[in-house]
Amino acid sequence: MENGHAKYRVAAIGSGNWGSVASRLIASNTAKLPSFYDEVRMWVFEEILPTGKKLSESINEQNENCKYLPGIKLGKNVIADPDLESAVKDANMLVFVTPHQFVEGICKKLVGKVRPGAEAISLIKGMEVKMEGPCMISKLIADTLGINCCVLMGANIANEASKRLFNLLCKVSCSLRS
Repeated sequence: MENGHAKYRVAAIGSGNWGSVASRLIASNTAKLPSFYDEVRMWVFEEILPTGKKLSESINEQNENCKYLPGIKLGKNVIADPDLESAVKDANMLVFVTPHQFVEGICKKLVGKVRPGAEAISLIKGMEVKMEGPCMISKLIADTLGINCCVLMGANIANEASKRLFNLLCKVSCSLRS
């Protein structure tokens, strides 16, 4: 509790190039903001690297995603977790950053596992096309998990991402409460 308000615990669901960038930027800001826990858990779809090492182990040991974002340190407070439930445990802010075609399956695995009152931010491009018509990814997340979900994307995001993505995430999250 910080000044009567619960602290935010962030989990990033995805660890590809964009997921690693988002996790890095979020973690650099959570470390500076007293209303957030420092640690950012990043869910990793486990892969075995050519060296025989697990991707999550490599990320945690090297502090770098050698497969999807080589040469860029993620921040010591980014923890790669190959267990989806463990990665989101106790998180009250979920940042979805996976390929759109995997979102529905991921969300189904998270039903009943997400902390009550959690909120989501989608950084995912695309939409799910169903028999009944197109479905926005944010709606799919919100409906499946029963939580608020907003979206962050657009032509201006590249510059923002390189500088201060998390400030935008904070602003978007605050607007969910309004």
